[in-house]
Amino acid sequence: MTEIIADQQLGWSVEPDEAAIAAKLDEIYAAWKAKGHDGLSLRAVEQFAIRGTTGQLAGLFEEVSSAR
Repeated sequence: MTEIIADQQLGWSVEPDEAAIAAKLDEIYAAWKAKGHDGLSLRAVEQFAIRGTTGQLAGLFEEVSSAR
């Protein structure tokens, strides 16, 4: 699961450990402070936005219905 999150830039994952979580939050905050929102990927937002997924679903329905 962590590989999917990283590969698709869906967010961050850490071990369920207080120190690891605190370290990751510090890292994320530092990146945001240095680069603003440009430091945070919107790729996942665009990939899973309702318009995009609805279009994919419509395409799948078309494909299935035309195969009959």
